[in-house]
Amino acid sequence: MDASELVEAAKKVLDGNWTGKFTIPSATLYPHQWSWDSCFIAIGNSYFDPDRSMKELEYLFDAQWKNGMIPHIVFNEKEKTYFPTAEYYEITRSPNAPQHIGTSGMTQPPVHALACFYIHHNSKDQTKMLPNAVQYCCNSEIDCNSLSRISGRLFGCC
Repeated sequence: MDASELVEAAKKVLDGNWTGKFTIPSATLYPHQWSWDSCFIAIGNSYFDPDRSMKELEYLFDAQWKNGMIPHIVFNEKEKTYFPTAEYYEITRSPNAPQHIGTSGMTQPPVHALACFYIHHNSKDQTKMLPNAVQYCCNSEIDCNSLSRISGRLFGCC
Protein backbone atom coordinates (compact mmCIF):
# COMPACT_ATOMS: atom_id res chain seq x y z
CA MET A 1 0.00 0.00 0.00
CA ASP A 2 1.50 3.34 -1.01
CA ALA A 3 1.07 6.63 0.87
CA SER A 4 -1.90 7.86 -1.18
CA GLU A 5 -3.74 4.56 -0.68
CA LEU A 6 -3.05 4.76 3.05
CA VAL A 7 -4.43 8.32 3.18
CA GLU A 8 -7.58 7.27 1.31
CA ALA A 9 -8.06 4.29 3.64
CA ALA A 10 -7.71 6.58 6.68
CA LYS A 11 -10.22 9.05 5.19
CA LYS A 12 -12.66 6.19 4.63
CA VAL A 13 -12.43 5.15 8.29
CA LEU A 14 -12.88 8.74 9.51
CA ASP A 15 -15.83 9.28 7.16
CA GLY A 16 -17.44 6.03 8.24
CA ASN A 17 -17.13 6.92 11.93
CA TRP A 18 -18.45 10.50 11.58
CA THR A 19 -21.77 10.96 13.41
CA GLY A 20 -22.50 14.42 12.04
CA LYS A 21 -21.26 15.98 15.29
CA PHE A 22 -18.11 14.05 16.16
CA THR A 23 -16.11 10.98 15.14
CA ILE A 24 -16.40 7.80 17.15
CA PRO A 25 -13.22 5.75 17.53
CA SER A 26 -15.17 2.48 17.08
CA ALA A 27 -18.90 1.89 16.65
CA THR A 28 -18.97 -1.16 18.88
CA LEU A 29 -16.13 -0.66 21.35
CA TYR A 30 -16.01 3.14 21.79
CA PRO A 31 -19.32 4.68 20.65
CA HIS A 32 -18.81 8.06 22.38
CA GLN A 33 -16.53 11.05 21.91
CA TRP A 34 -13.14 10.82 23.63
CA SER A 35 -11.23 14.01 24.19
CA TRP A 36 -7.78 12.65 23.30
CA ASP A 37 -9.03 10.80 20.22
CA SER A 38 -11.02 13.80 19.00
CA CYS A 39 -7.93 15.99 19.03
CA PHE A 40 -5.92 13.58 16.90
CA ILE A 41 -8.92 12.94 14.65
CA ALA A 42 -9.24 16.72 14.19
CA ILE A 43 -5.56 16.92 13.28
CA GLY A 44 -6.00 14.18 10.67
CA ASN A 45 -9.14 15.76 9.26
CA SER A 46 -7.49 19.18 9.15
CA TYR A 47 -5.48 18.04 6.12
CA PHE A 48 -8.57 17.49 3.98
CA ASP A 49 -11.61 18.85 5.87
CA PRO A 50 -10.79 21.70 8.29
CA ASP A 51 -14.48 22.50 8.78
CA ARG A 52 -15.13 19.00 10.10
CA SER A 53 -12.09 19.39 12.35
CA MET A 54 -13.64 22.51 13.83
CA LYS A 55 -16.99 20.76 14.34
CA GLU A 56 -15.18 17.94 16.15
CA LEU A 57 -13.64 20.34 18.64
CA GLU A 58 -16.72 22.54 18.94
CA TYR A 59 -18.78 19.55 20.07
CA LEU A 60 -16.09 18.57 22.55
CA PHE A 61 -15.82 22.09 23.95
CA ASP A 62 -19.57 22.38 24.24
CA ALA A 63 -19.23 19.82 27.04
CA GLN A 64 -16.47 21.75 28.81
CA TRP A 65 -17.08 22.16 32.53
CA LYS A 66 -17.51 25.61 34.12
CA ASN A 67 -14.14 25.22 35.85
CA GLY A 68 -12.45 24.71 32.45
CA MET A 69 -12.09 20.93 32.53
CA ILE A 70 -12.48 19.25 29.18
CA PRO A 71 -13.96 15.85 29.93
CA HIS A 72 -12.35 12.57 28.97
CA ILE A 73 -15.65 11.28 27.51
CA VAL A 74 -18.65 13.10 26.04
CA PHE A 75 -21.43 10.55 25.98
CA ASN A 76 -23.50 9.88 22.88
CA GLU A 77 -27.03 9.94 24.28
CA LYS A 78 -28.20 7.44 21.64
CA GLU A 79 -25.72 4.76 22.79
CA LYS A 80 -26.52 2.81 25.93
CA THR A 81 -24.23 -0.21 25.56
CA TYR A 82 -20.98 1.23 26.95
CA PHE A 83 -19.93 0.88 30.58
CA PRO A 84 -19.35 2.96 32.56
CA THR A 85 -22.30 5.15 31.63
CA ALA A 86 -22.55 8.89 32.20
CA GLU A 87 -24.56 8.25 35.36
CA TYR A 88 -21.66 6.23 36.80
CA TYR A 89 -19.60 9.41 37.14
CA GLU A 90 -22.31 11.22 39.13
CA ILE A 91 -21.26 14.54 37.60
CA THR A 92 -24.47 16.19 38.79
CA ARG A 93 -22.81 16.35 42.22
CA SER A 94 -20.49 19.04 40.87
CA PRO A 95 -21.72 22.59 40.26
CA ASN A 96 -19.14 22.79 37.46
CA ALA A 97 -20.56 19.94 35.36
CA PRO A 98 -22.46 20.69 32.16
CA GLN A 99 -26.21 20.37 32.54
CA HIS A 100 -27.07 19.62 28.90
CA ILE A 101 -24.92 16.55 28.22
CA GLY A 102 -23.41 13.56 30.00
CA THR A 103 -19.65 13.45 30.45
CA SER A 104 -17.09 11.60 32.48
CA GLY A 105 -15.78 13.30 35.58
CA MET A 106 -12.14 13.13 34.58
CA THR A 107 -9.89 14.51 31.88
CA GLN A 108 -6.96 13.52 29.66
CA PRO A 109 -3.63 15.18 28.77
CA PRO A 110 -4.16 18.55 27.06
CA VAL A 111 -3.57 18.16 23.33
CA HIS A 112 -6.34 20.58 22.33
CA ALA A 113 -4.05 23.51 21.55
CA LEU A 114 -2.03 21.27 19.25
CA ALA A 115 -5.22 20.30 17.39
CA CYS A 116 -6.19 23.99 17.07
CA PHE A 117 -2.73 24.76 15.70
CA TYR A 118 -2.99 22.10 12.99
CA ILE A 119 -6.48 23.19 11.99
CA HIS A 120 -5.18 26.75 11.60
CA HIS A 121 -2.04 25.62 9.82
CA ASN A 122 -3.88 23.39 7.34
CA SER A 123 -6.84 25.66 6.66
CA LYS A 124 -6.94 27.49 3.33
CA ASP A 125 -8.87 30.26 5.08
CA GLN A 126 -6.43 31.44 7.73
CA THR A 127 -9.16 33.48 9.42
CA LYS A 128 -10.65 30.20 10.65
CA MET A 129 -8.10 30.31 13.44
CA LEU A 130 -6.70 33.73 14.20
CA PRO A 131 -3.04 33.71 15.27
CA ASN A 132 -3.93 35.87 18.24
CA ALA A 133 -7.22 34.09 18.94
CA VAL A 134 -6.93 34.43 22.69
CA GLN A 135 -6.60 38.20 22.48
CA TYR A 136 -9.62 38.43 20.19
CA CYS A 137 -11.70 35.96 22.12
CA CYS A 138 -11.06 37.61 25.45
CA ASN A 139 -12.40 40.88 24.07
CA SER A 140 -16.14 40.50 24.57
CA GLU A 141 -16.88 43.12 21.91
CA ILE A 142 -15.54 40.89 19.15
CA ASP A 143 -17.67 38.11 17.70
CA CYS A 144 -15.09 35.32 17.43
CA ASN A 145 -15.24 32.47 14.94
CA SER A 146 -15.47 28.88 16.17
CA LEU A 147 -11.82 28.16 16.75
CA SER A 148 -11.18 31.52 18.31
CA ARG A 149 -13.82 30.69 20.90
CA ILE A 150 -12.21 27.30 21.45
CA SER A 151 -8.72 28.78 21.82
CA GLY A 152 -9.95 31.39 24.23
CA ARG A 153 -11.69 28.75 26.32
CA LEU A 154 -8.44 26.82 26.47
CA PHE A 155 -6.87 29.78 28.18
CA GLY A 156 -9.87 30.44 30.43
CA CYS A 157 -10.96 33.80 29.10
CA CYS A 158 -14.27 33.03 27.38
